[in-house]
Amino acid sequence: MKILLVLTIGLIILISIVSKYGSDANIYQMPLPERLMSCLKNRTYGVSPTEYPGEDVTTFCVQEHLWVDSKKIFPYEVTEDTSRWILRLFDKGRREKEQILRERKEYRMLTKRERDDYHRAVQLLKQDKSVWPNKYDAIANFHRGDSIRSAHFGPAFPGWHRVFCLIFEEALREIIPSVTLPYWDCTLDGEMKNPEDSIIFSKLFVGNPDGLVTDGPYANWHHEKGGPLTRNVGAVGRPMNKTDLENVLSRKYQHEILDPTAKELKYNFERNHGKSHAFVGGNMARLRSTAEDPLFFSYHAFIDCIWEKFRIQQMKNGIDPSKDYPNTNDPLHHPYRLMDGFINQNYTNIDGYSHHFTRDIYTCQEFPTCSPDYPDCGSFWLYCDRTKWVCVSKSYKEHLNHFDSTPVVLNTVQNRFEINGKADMDAWVYLTVKVYVTRPPTVNIKSYAIRDGKASSSDVFSTSHYQIMSEKIHPGNPKSYSRRTSNGSGMEKIFIQTDGLNYYGTSLEYAIVDERFAMAEAITYVPVKNPGSGVTKVLLTAFDSGGRLCRPFCKSSDTYEFEPCSGAVAIDSTSPLMYGKTYANNILSRYEFKQDFPYSQDRGIFIIYFCDFQEVWPWDIAWNKGGC
Repeated sequence: MKILLVLTIGLIILISIVSKYGSDANIYQMPLPERLMSCLKNRTYGVSPTEYPGEDVTTFCVQEHLWVDSKKIFPYEVTEDTSRWILRLFDKGRREKEQILRERKEYRMLTKRERDDYHRAVQLLKQDKSVWPNKYDAIANFHRGDSIRSAHFGPAFPGWHRVFCLIFEEALREIIPSVTLPYWDCTLDGEMKNPEDSIIFSKLFVGNPDGLVTDGPYANWHHEKGGPLTRNVGAVGRPMNKTDLENVLSRKYQHEILDPTAKELKYNFERNHGKSHAFVGGNMARLRSTAEDPLFFSYHAFIDCIWEKFRIQQMKNGIDPSKDYPNTNDPLHHPYRLMDGFINQNYTNIDGYSHHFTRDIYTCQEFPTCSPDYPDCGSFWLYCDRTKWVCVSKSYKEHLNHFDSTPVVLNTVQNRFEINGKADMDAWVYLTVKVYVTRPPTVNIKSYAIRDGKASSSDVFSTSHYQIMSEKIHPGNPKSYSRRTSNGSGMEKIFIQTDGLNYYGTSLEYAIVDERFAMAEAITYVPVKNPGSGVTKVLLTAFDSGGRLCRPFCKSSDTYEFEPCSGAVAIDSTSPLMYGKTYANNILSRYEFKQDFPYSQDRGIFIIYFCDFQEVWPWDIAWNKGGC
């Protein structure tokens, strides 16, 4: 009887401990991985958040960190049939010497016949299953795993992708010999007020911009394991624009534009190129899946044309670009290291800098331009902006009824629910995340204060009217992308992005806040990998539609108050769960339905984000307080 009494008392004590302290028993803070922290610190050393949108920096560093670890998390094996076929394409491209150089044109400069032939060749490549799983995916799969360890974040980047695009072009020409890979000049879209409305994202070119791709030449495409082809165009960031292009072309030597020796972010070619990947979103947003969208190849054909323009400038300045390979301490990018992925034992990284490609095989048609003397851009799908004398893409919405299109601010996002190459929603669980937002100083709502019959120049919600608020709330003004999502109503999205640190998977969700007010808050439910019997390690990053970063705060295991943290957390399945197996579980956990109306509670929240737009990098704050 005494033993039973002792056990009962012990159980009561244990239950009380779990009730009081167990709310975060299965989720805890982590420091940022050393490589990721080093990248963030190095990229922002001497740089103010007023100069670059923070999301731009974090995306680059997270991609770099995950890229290095992807071969451990997500290895990829190439079949013998694929190897033989790729080797044949590679050798053909290496030895080819055209009597008349192929001309790579801007996508919108193609004739209808040329565009139809190109689309048909890509479709037939996808349908050809003579190599596993099909010829298109067999090529796309080279942009992952061990096969391309030297393709990014170093001087081999432009040469490797030059070879990769040529292999794709050779595969297309096996089907239709007249086809040449068109390039996508995203700066034509960058000049638009709403680049996500570009005619490129229509059924005439690459298909719809948002969600599952269900129209156009690549409608309803699937990767063999990675799920359907998706895009979230315009949800995050902006495309590379003419200023970015001019910054790159303003330099003289390769080491001034290539990672890691490019001294300033604005001159970093690879970083600038990454903006359009993030802008398109979906498959294009992540290195492992990016080539699953055919737009990837047209985009990298454009990156190659920019590089060629840079190389031509070098030759005019007496520099031989084939020998101007930057010094590097990274053995993967050593000039005489064998190039990854193309199954040839005699082709090195510096061979990607050879003159052979544009001397013997192809050339780039000049980028579309206009001027007072030549005000025509040469394509029905482009027009000349005569205020700046630049060519701009037409909008696909010009051909739609007003009610057929949705403003990007109202679009949702489509997650791919892919983990380590397999797409399945049941492998994910949901964290509840809360965000607090102070009103950015640049916001102006068209609802004005009126005193003595006169309207104020600032809106009625502005903190300038209320001293008691302006004393408490001091938002900064860090650099942002152009605020394309603002529709004048005050509605704003705060995005929460997750990137697996011990799994290869990412997700994007958002909370909707009302930025009319000096302070607002909202809740969202964010997908992360189900820890199962193990541990999920994941990084959460928050930013507004302008790319301005929010600061993470995690619940302290000592005080149970929220404190600055890195945004990296570890999650296991110890009870009580701090996640829901579906977002419905999170909602039912957050709200109690004891009366005729619900009561909300925050006990299941471990991480919150404060978007107060300080002019300091979030990792510097967490670093100083021990959170990183």
